[in-house]
This record gives sequence, structure tokens and C-alpha cells, in this order.
Amino acid sequence: MLRNLPFFILLLLGSNIYAQDTLPKNQKALKELSLELNEQFEQNYQRALERVSNSEATEVVELTSGQKAILYGVDSGGRLLYLKSHNKQAAISSGIDKIQKGGELGYPLSGKGIHIGVWEVGDLLTTHQELRGKVEKKDGPSNIGMDNHSTHVTTTIIGRGINEAAKGMAYDGESVFYTAANDLSEMANEAAEGMLLSNHSYGTILGWDDGVWYGNTNISTEEDYLFGFYSNASANIDRIAYDAPYYLIVKSAGNDRGDGPRSSDQDPEVTVRIDGPYDCIGHQGVSKNILTVGAVNDVLNYNGPSSVSMSSFSSWGPADDGRIKPDIVANGVDLLSGFSNSEDAYASISGTSMSAPTATGALALLQELYQKKNDRFMKASTLKGLVIHTAKEAGGFDGPDYSFGWGLLSADQAAYVINVEDNNNHLILEDSLFDQKEFEIESDGKSPLVVTLSWTDVAGSPVTAAVDPIDLMLVNDLDIRLEGPDGTIHYPWVLDPSRPSLGATTGDNFRDNIEKIEIYTPLEGIYKLKVTHKEELVNGKQDFSLIISSSTFSTAERKKFLWRGESDSNFFDPANWELEDSDTNETFPTKDDIVVIDNTSLSSKINWSLDQDIEVYSLSVESENDSLILDLNGNSLNVFGVLNLSANSRVENGQVNFLEGDTFINTVSFESADLVGVDIQFSGDKEWEVSGLHKIDGLAVEKGFVRIAGDSLLVETLLIQEEGGISIPNLTLENLSQVSIEEGEMLNEFTGTHFNFGVGNLQLSWNGNAENVEKVKVEEGELFVNGQIKLDSLIINNSECTVNGNIESSFLSITNSTITFESSAFVKADELNLVASEESRVGFIGKDSDFPGEFLLNKKEKRCFDNIDVKDVKLSGISTINLQGSSTLEGETTGWLNYDNCDEALFVDFEVLYSTKGSLSSLINLSEGAAELYTWTIGEEVVSSVTELSDEEYVFQETGEVLVTLKAEGEGGEKSLSKYVNILEPTLDFPIIEALSSNMIYVITQAPSYQWIKNGIVLEGATSNRVSTTDFGTGNYQVLVKNKETRFLSDIYNVAITSLNTHRNHKYLNLYPNPVSGNTLVLEFEHSYLGILKWELYNVNGVALKTGSSKKQHQKFTGTINFDGVSKGFYFLELMFGNESITYRVVR
Repeated sequence: MLRNLPFFILLLLGSNIYAQDTLPKNQKALKELSLELNEQFEQNYQRALERVSNSEATEVVELTSGQKAILYGVDSGGRLLYLKSHNKQAAISSGIDKIQKGGELGYPLSGKGIHIGVWEVGDLLTTHQELRGKVEKKDGPSNIGMDNHSTHVTTTIIGRGINEAAKGMAYDGESVFYTAANDLSEMANEAAEGMLLSNHSYGTILGWDDGVWYGNTNISTEEDYLFGFYSNASANIDRIAYDAPYYLIVKSAGNDRGDGPRSSDQDPEVTVRIDGPYDCIGHQGVSKNILTVGAVNDVLNYNGPSSVSMSSFSSWGPADDGRIKPDIVANGVDLLSGFSNSEDAYASISGTSMSAPTATGALALLQELYQKKNDRFMKASTLKGLVIHTAKEAGGFDGPDYSFGWGLLSADQAAYVINVEDNNNHLILEDSLFDQKEFEIESDGKSPLVVTLSWTDVAGSPVTAAVDPIDLMLVNDLDIRLEGPDGTIHYPWVLDPSRPSLGATTGDNFRDNIEKIEIYTPLEGIYKLKVTHKEELVNGKQDFSLIISSSTFSTAERKKFLWRGESDSNFFDPANWELEDSDTNETFPTKDDIVVIDNTSLSSKINWSLDQDIEVYSLSVESENDSLILDLNGNSLNVFGVLNLSANSRVENGQVNFLEGDTFINTVSFESADLVGVDIQFSGDKEWEVSGLHKIDGLAVEKGFVRIAGDSLLVETLLIQEEGGISIPNLTLENLSQVSIEEGEMLNEFTGTHFNFGVGNLQLSWNGNAENVEKVKVEEGELFVNGQIKLDSLIINNSECTVNGNIESSFLSITNSTITFESSAFVKADELNLVASEESRVGFIGKDSDFPGEFLLNKKEKRCFDNIDVKDVKLSGISTINLQGSSTLEGETTGWLNYDNCDEALFVDFEVLYSTKGSLSSLINLSEGAAELYTWTIGEEVVSSVTELSDEEYVFQETGEVLVTLKAEGEGGEKSLSKYVNILEPTLDFPIIEALSSNMIYVITQAPSYQWIKNGIVLEGATSNRVSTTDFGTGNYQVLVKNKETRFLSDIYNVAITSLNTHRNHKYLNLYPNPVSGNTLVLEFEHSYLGILKWELYNVNGVALKTGSSKKQHQKFTGTINFDGVSKGFYFLELMFGNESITYRVVR
């Protein structure tokens, strides 16, 4: 039991929600690294091609096995480097079959949503039936063309399982695929985009290969120095991993162990005559931050370390600095998978190339499980640490070794730790170390105590090419120490690279970025754990992952019962059961036991008729040809974990209860089995994923969260209590009579869900605020709706619907039905469809006149209906509804209209165009009905009152939000609509007309649209930025310029024999105040002319609004013009004297 965990740990466990493409990473550094590595590859590859052209070497090497290798570079000593694939019942060996969807542990895992990178030497067959539509190929063809190995590896990871024997480990996953020559640059780029996992089942041809020596004899004739050597490529791989902390790179260990020459006289200068057995993992495989996988034979039944036998070829460590490699082992012998010969070809091959994709697929499932439980993915160091933490012991000694690494991959044990992690017996922690961390762990003295520390280290510094340099590549050296109740200090496992065949001891591990402490028989009491570091940390801190278990991490203690009875035998008779791995059995299954009906049963059809409840951990009918007929006789089947039935099965007359077990996520698969007279209840604080369910009487979720997949479900009652939750997206529920949802902390998901109610007395109760329900439909029933619910559509046909609460529906359709509103009930709709006739009326009826109901229609439109009855229900919203003909209104019915003629009903709508400061804005009146007066109000100021439907022009003087209101008044009352209009800065300059020549004028402003006007009349065809006065003659010219946001009308430019006109202040005339702020404009005119002065005020359309005249008897004249009744906007004042005139723009 973990004690006194710091509070920040609890925060870390519940935060940081990431999608795969948004995982935290140093994207800039990764992109730059990708470019850097690409440039290095291109330069190095060109040097290699130059060497090939000057020698007998080739770009492609054909090996005697038929395998091909491709040139990819040259080493520092001038040796040509070639890449080749590492070729030599995988799901069972690594426990993957148990955690795949439908497996006995009940995890709903298939790799769905996980994108996995695959790099290979040759091309794969993307159209293979196992891969079609699942692989995105992202680079050009390989030099060796189509390759069986590539298709085999990719199918092992994500093959969809058309051939069940070749189903991929993560069969619902998807892949991006590259050929391997320029892998490092491509990996860095993909890591920058959020890649989570990638598989690399290839490596450099090293040492003896195909009977030929490929080592660099200029450096050594005793060993290929690249075995175990931390090279620039090793460091670059670690750089990628460090900058992408969620990206785990999986690498095959290689198949070099035991390789030698074809004959005794082959390459006689080479003194070493066989590779290995130790120190024969290539340089890419000894990077620190990756998972290197070795290959073992099938392990169909693990009974201890001796169950795991090493393959004849898998390469062994250590790395030159003594680090433990490989990290783990998995089955890599005789794996069946897809081949490239045809779209349905399969073959079995062996190699660490096969064990690596087995591990990669398992890792995808573990990430899927962790994400399902925690809404985020694990860091790469956590995932690597977890599989090492839970690996099964292999080899002749306790602890790690240089052949099996940390042991046999155990996906089921890793999944178990994820599933039962509770900060109590199991902890998975991601944290950062600055100085030191301390934890307390309580041991019961019975269960083993295991602590694993893992971190993604800073890339090491490669040394000059040499054989077996011992320079340490670990940069940030972290340590764990565990102090027991008696004061004993427990140290992590260590190996001695100078004696690689010896077993592990414990001590100070100063080589590996993985440390693991195991105490098989701990004392009862408190253990104190310290996480520290040596010397100063590079970058000032080190992120780390810590996995602690003070209990077992497997379900091995469960007993597994196999049915061996006759067809109608008694469930409770021990004679009908076989206990797996036991010669005797004296009992029947109970709540902790696994129950299996398989194809070895005596009968393919089993009938159980119960006279009492039964309890099991899991019940599985494994063969699709077998069937279980279970008559509960009013009793209960209580399941604490998993239920898997076959399509031929049937359960009837009782209740199936899913209770709280010890795993977080469980699967329930009915496979369309018949359930007759059965209620299902979920009562455990866990998660369930349900499939194949098509008909039940009732479904209740008392506690926990349930996800149901499918298209439709016949169910009479659905009850979700406050501590429960349900996800039923795109599911149609048919024949409902009662739905009760009590919203709690869990977020129910109803996206695309249809609730179709049956007949009779029906109830829909929602305590909370439901979102995203697609449709509720009732036909010929009496539905009572209680609570608050939001949905896309509510359809009521030939029914009575009573509302007590709030309903908000995007679409509401009512046919021959009545909605009854309890006190203050509220119904809102965006779209309304009413179907009514004299015989089949529609009603909106309030039950309480003191607290009337309210119906809000939130769409700007006018609707007219006949045969509608409204009583004590108010209408609100922006719609107009007129009830005519035989419709009736009674009581409180504010908002509804009741005109005999639909055309008379008032409906108000408008829009504002060109809403920018100073622009000539248009107020467009879109109203309908018999209005006698329209009043426009801007802010609090009435700017226009007109008796006819017309548009208005207005100039907004300031930016910001302005309230615009249009009110329509008629005999039947009034209707108004208000909108806030956001006034922006103009996006055009104000137009100024200038003379281009004696017969051509133009406007300086650049605009998408021009329209010239003379004397208030549009000049047809004059739509450029200039106009010829010869073509159109003398007069008052203006130009209208506009774009989508702004519209300006210029001042008048007068073309005449004599013109004193200008848009600027005139030497003879002065007008003020301009803009006119009150109701008076003062006119001052100083000129030698004496006689009658005439003036005319007209709008932008050339319509005269006011005229006047005065007699000028002196040099200077002063007069006033009354602007009373002139609304805000642009106007023009023309002053005429003798044969001359002056025109000015005036703003009101």
C-alpha cells in the first residue's frame, strides 16, 4: 500500500489530456533535427555512391537466403553500410490475446485510434486484404521494390484478422509507412507531428553475414566494432526520443548471434570466426531511450523462467558501456503473417523482426487502455518502464541478463497494473526530479514489492570508433534506494559486463536509464523510497517515470473452470466442471472464477435452469458454434468482470447484474444473443464496453460508466442514476416506456441518439441538463417529460405530451397532438412544424393560469396556422405566429396573433449593410404585415418614422456596438425587433473627385466597385474610377464607391461653364455647424452679387427635401436653414445666385 503520497502526485494522475497529434514535444527542435539529419544522410549517401562507382560494390546486395539489403551510407572508416531486415503463437506468448477485445480478461482493446509508424527496408503490399485502407505510405519506392518482410511486419502489428491466425496485435490500428534508408530524418519529422510508436525490424549488416565478413578490418579483425557501439546514429535516435517524450521507438535486437563464415578459408584475415554469443547487437539497437526486443520460442503456457527458451539466432548484449540490452524478449519464431506474393498470401517466418512488431502491437494496446482510463497517453519512459516492471522472469538467474533482458513481455500483466492502478497497491507516476523525491510504501509482508524507475535520458556523446569502448553514455544518472522497516537498504539490479554470463546482483546502477528493485519476500511495514541523482543534472532537471507495486500484477490466482457436463446438467454439480491445471475438482465456479464453455465441451448446446443466483468473475462461450441456454427462473446472474456469449445463446426470465470487480474496464459481448424477459443492471464503480446487445426489458446503470456500441436496441426502461453514466452515440432506442436520467459527475454521451417511445403511459425524466440528444419521438402515447433536456428534434405524433421543466429542441414537430405545460414550464424551438386539421387539432395548453407556460420560437419568420388551440401559454422569441380560422386563444396568450388574414399579421425583421464608421449604411426593412408606421431608433434616438415599408440610409459617426430597433405599428398592435450592430472602422478612403483633364474627371480612392451619378441619376455603364464629361455633359457629378463593408458617396463635383464648387471651404461661403448638431444651419455668404439667393437641400438620391430663397442687399449675407425633421445622414446644399451655384456636403 502506498502511503503519504504528495498532493502534487494526485494532480498529475488526473491532468494533461492529449490527443495523439497534440502530445507535448519540442516541435521546433524536432523539425530542425529532421532537416539536419536529412542533410547528413544526403551527404553520407553521396559519399557511399561515389565509393560504389569506384569499386565492384553495388547499391543492392542479394543474400543467399533470397533476402536483399540496401546501401544507406558509409562509416567513418570508409566501410559501406547496408540495411537488411532482421528475419528469423506470438499473441499467446506475450499475453496479448488476453487483453485483446473478446479476451478472457475483458479489456476492450484493439488498437483503435492508435497510429503506428513502420520503417522497413523494402516496400509493402498496401492492397493486402489485411492492410487495405489501413496504411499511409509516405515516401518513394525502395531500391529493392516489393518485399515480403515489410508486409509481414506490418500485418503482425495491425492486420485486421481476415485470416484469424494472422490477426495483428493491434488489429484496429493504422500505420504510416516509410522505407528505411533516411529513417532518422523521417522519424524526427513524424515525432514533431505527434507519433506515439514506431517499429524498426532492420539494422546494419554487421560482422559475419551470409558467410561474408562485413566488419571494418581497418579498426579490428577481432570484432565488428559497431556491435554494442554507441554511434552517431545511436545518439541521434536518443535526441529524437528526448525531444519527443511520448514517442517510443521499438527496435529489433538482430539475428547475428552464431553467424560465421561459409568456409574455413573465408576472409582469413578475420580472427573472430563467429559473432557473439554476447555483444552482438548493432549500434542502432543500443540507443538508451528505445525498446530493444529479442526473440524467443513460443511460450504457450508460462510456468516459470524455464518456460521461456531462447531462439537460436537472437542477438545478445551488452552495449559496450555495459548497459542492459535487449530490454525484453517476445516470440519471434515461426510467426504467421501477411506476405506480398498476393493480396491474400500468408507465410511463417522467424527473426527478431517478428518479435519487435509483436511488442509494438502490444504497446499500442497498452497506450489505448491507459488513454481510455486516464484520458491521456503515457510517456515513452512510462510505457517502457511498465513493460519492464511487469515482464515475466526468463533465464537461469533472478533479475535481468544480457540475453533475455528484463524478461518476457507480459502484456496482460502490464494491462492489469494500468487497470487496477489505485495509488494504493499500484502506482504509475510521471514527475520531474530537481533534487530528490521521497515516498512511503506499506507492505503486507505477503506480496512482492517491485519498484521501477525509468527516464528518457539526454543523448550521450559518441567516442572515436573503436572496439568495446567502456565510456559511459548515461548523462543524467538517477538512483532509487528502498529502506525497509528494519533499516535495510535495498538496491536495484546490476550486471557486470566483464562477466556477461553471470547472473545479476544488486548495487549502484550507474549505467542504465532503467532501475528496478524487487523484493520477493518483504517485511510487513513501511518502506521508504528515495529517488535521487548524481552530480548536476543537464538542463537542471530530469523527467522520470515511477511504477510501484506492493501487490501482484496478474490475475493468475483466479481459477478457470471448463464446462464438461451434459446438455442439461446442473451448474452447481462439481462433477460437471474441470478445473484447469488440476487433476481433481470438488467445487463449482463462484464470484472469483473464470467460466469457459469451449469446443471441448461434451455438448455444443448447454441448458442451465437455475433455482438460485449464480456468481462468476467471467463467463465466456468461446466457440461461435456453441450455445448457452440460461433460464434464470427469476434469479440473477452476477458477473464481476466479463461476459461473452455466442450468437446462438439465450438468456431468459431474470436479471443480469454486473458488479464491481478488480479491473477498471470490462467488456460485455452478447453477439446478438437472445435476451427474453431480462433486465440488465450495472452496479460497480468501473467501466464496461457492451456490444451485440439488441433486445432487453430494462437497462439500469446504478454506478459506473457503460458504453454501448450498436445501431438499435429494443428496451422498455432506461434508468441512469446519479453515480452512473452511459455513452450510446448513434444508437436508436425503440419501444421505450420509461427513461430516467439523473445527471451526476459523469458526462453522458447521447450524440446521434434516438429515443423512440412506444404506446401507453410514458415517462422521460431528466434531472440535470442533457445535451446533444438527436431525437425524441412519441407515437400514440401519453408522454410526461420532467426536468431539463436539450435535443436536436422532438417529434410528437397523435399523442399527449406534458412538460414539467424545460425542453430546448432545434426542431419541434407536432401532429394531431397536445403539449400541456405544467406551472411555468418552458419549451423552446428553432424550427417548428405543426400539422393540424379540423379533426386533428394541435394544442398548447397551460395547466396553471397564475403561472402560464411559455413557448419560444427562435427563428426570424412569420408562420400562420389554423386549427390550433392555445390556453395560458405565452409566445416569445423573434418569430411571429398568427393563429387564424378556427384557432382559439384563451387566458394568458401574450405574443400570439389572431388575424383572420395572415397578410395582416405583423412581422418585423431588418438587416444593416455597410456598418462602418462614416459609411452610408443601409437599414433594410424586411418586415411583413399591415403596419401603419415604422419607427427606427438608433440607441435611444428616434431617427426615422415612416408610414410605408422602405429602406433608410444612416451614417454611424463612431465605432462600437450600437443598438438598432425597428418597431412596426398597426391596428392589431405593435411588434419590434432590436439588434446590436458592431460598427467597425471603414475599409475604404472617402472618395474625392478631381479633374483629370478638361473633359475627364476621376476619383482617387481605390475600391472594388464604382458607380457614377449625375444630378441624382445613375449613369449606366459609368463604373470605372473615371468618367468623361463630354459623354455625359454638364451637371452635378458624384461617385458611389463600395466594398463588402463600406459604402461612401462623394461630394458633388459640378461640371459647368462657370463653377465655384469645391468640397473644401469656399472663399465666398461658410456653413456651420457642420455636422449639424441641432436644428439650425447658419449660412454666411460674402460676394459682390446682389439679388435673389436660392438654396436647395437634397439627399444622396437627388430628392429635394427643403428649398428657400432670400434677397441679398449687401456684400455680406447671413441666414439660417431649419433642419427640423431631417434625419441623420449625408445631404447636399446648393446655393444659386445669378448664373452661378455652389454645392456643399452637409452632415446631419
